[in-house]
Amino acid sequence: MVDYSRSQDYTLSIRLSTDGFCFLVYDPRRADAYAFVPYDPDPLLPVPANLKRALASEPILQHRYGRTVVLLADEPCSLVPSEFADAADEPVSSRQSLHFAPSPALRRTLASLLPEAEVHHSLQPVLRWLLATRPGRQLFCYLHEKKMDIVATGDDGAPLLATTFDYRNSADTAYYLLGTWQTLGFSQEDDRLVVAGRKVNRELLTELQRFVAHVERLDAVAAFHACELARTDSLTLDLQTLTETGV
Repeated sequence: MVDYSRSQDYTLSIRLSTDGFCFLVYDPRRADAYAFVPYDPDPLLPVPANLKRALASEPILQHRYGRTVVLLADEPCSLVPSEFADAADEPVSSRQSLHFAPSPALRRTLASLLPEAEVHHSLQPVLRWLLATRPGRQLFCYLHEKKMDIVATGDDGAPLLATTFDYRNSADTAYYLLGTWQTLGFSQEDDRLVVAGRKVNRELLTELQRFVAHVERLDAVAAFHACELARTDSLTLDLQTLTETGV
């Protein structure tokens, strides 16, 4: 239960995607103090217009919170060496940063309507959580909406690659994953392939298991068993990891 009279004690997280927005309010100090609201944007309007409409109409957005975080789920991203990173790039390790570039229209809207907000790529909290909790050589894929985020880590746990692809079906997903696996020279017998997200299905797992011995489907409830939020329907992995890492 959220006590909106104490809204300054809470964090508001806004996740933006063309396929759906969602809003999460939570108190980092109290596991049971949260509210989660999915929001269906108008498919005929661009993301900035839908965000403006939501901010004017959704009750959960009519309060001033202690912290506001915006996660962008549709933007392409890539890893860059830290020495070549821009000021806006997000550090993910001592050597690398995550680069992404929101559209000018979205940047202007966020600056105008949510000037105090921290803006992150939705892969940022997933990547930070992955590096902190699941070390070792692996290929990790997070499926959401029509996007797939891929992260590869090496023997020392450092990220080798982070990128985002569009996909239409399980065949697309398997093609991109297995192609990336081969390009990186991962072992079919020794290395681990982890897939996460509600879009993961039996067809995809069966296809991947034909080529990779160690395929794991991440169970979010098990991974975040200590967090009551993990049992919330429709809560995305990036929002779950955001509450864990704080980014």
